[in-house]
Amino acid sequence: MKQLPNLLLALLIPTFLESINPKLYLFEIPGSPLSLGRLGLVALGSFAILTRGVKMSSAFTGFLLIYVGSVIGAFFSDDTLTNLSNAFAQILLLFGGLGLGILLKERHKNLFLVFDIFMAAMFLYWLQYTLTKTVLSGNFVSYTTLFLKSKATNHHIVGIGITHSGIYLVARLYDKGGKKVYGYIIAGISMLLCLLIESRSNLLIMGIGTLWLVQQERRKNLGYILVLVFSCYVIYELITYFLEGYAFLSKRFDIQDSKYQSETNQSRLYIYQQFLTEFFRYPLGRGTLNARIYVDFEYRAINLHNQFLTFMIAGGIIAAAGVYKVFVSLIKCLQFNKLEILQSQHISHTRAFTAMIVVFMLTLFTVESGGTLLFTGMGILMYLEMQYTAAKRIQENVKKQRRQSAKLRSTV
Repeated sequence: MKQLPNLLLALLIPTFLESINPKLYLFEIPGSPLSLGRLGLVALGSFAILTRGVKMSSAFTGFLLIYVGSVIGAFFSDDTLTNLSNAFAQILLLFGGLGLGILLKERHKNLFLVFDIFMAAMFLYWLQYTLTKTVLSGNFVSYTTLFLKSKATNHHIVGIGITHSGIYLVARLYDKGGKKVYGYIIAGISMLLCLLIESRSNLLIMGIGTLWLVQQERRKNLGYILVLVFSCYVIYELITYFLEGYAFLSKRFDIQDSKYQSETNQSRLYIYQQFLTEFFRYPLGRGTLNARIYVDFEYRAINLHNQFLTFMIAGGIIAAAGVYKVFVSLIKCLQFNKLEILQSQHISHTRAFTAMIVVFMLTLFTVESGGTLLFTGMGILMYLEMQYTAAKRIQENVKKQRRQSAKLRSTV
């Protein structure tokens, strides 16, 4: 199996550190618009593209359309030059993600190992962070209260780290026979951490990702799925019972409290309504730095809490076409059985990356993401689509050979 030069792997160290905690490990370079982590990703991508060439895919085309739309949208913004600079910087990072995908496609053993270490480090980092802030501080305290007092990181940042690393590790252990039980343990710990940081969306996404993994293996076993659904119900009841003693948690996660759930979700519904107004007002976009909606009753601009809608506000119709292409790519990657045809010896990593992308895409429906983790995720999606394309080509060649063989036998 191939080995990637250690110098190239070293470029990913600041990239992965920034992905773990972009606030703590963001190393700025004086005079450079890119941080050390982002520059490392761009350098790696440049090397891969210059030595291997550009590998086209629906995912790459889609993301490129999104940022081309942002470039055009910049001309309709209040600060064209700043928006253009930001859009071109993101295009550079996109090519960095493409290069990462190309190198993953080449199956470098040490690159896969680095990903394993990176995901384990991310999980352990947010595990100790969450427990230290909430449980091990002397009192069981509300994470939201800590955040409002500027004593904790935004729970979306923490949740993204927990769910992405957690589902990756679950998938890796899930395919190691006797270690499958450890995967379930990590899934349980991940969901517990999402509970502690009071992130409903990340708790739901982690649950969906875990169920998707289980369904991949048991897709034809209806009885198993019914048992799993019943088990989820039992777990929910146990969690509800446990939370009764902690008002700040029970109130946030009690789905039967329709009044509270309606109040907390009302703002998002308003945002989605305003999105349509802003999108049709600026059909060619408004630039990356103006991709917000204005709340009339608060007289301020706020994020849409949905990366795909943010892309479309920034890049207009062209970005919307790009989002469509990205989802075409995702649908291809979810056809998991065809990926197995290509490299069964790396099925565990393929499954792990696919599970991570499922969580990644679902997360982008609930929050804006940026920086190295976003573009690393883009690179992984491009890699998976390359895998799918190669698998489909192999499958078509096998079918063609079988038809030719059958035709020869019939003529003899």
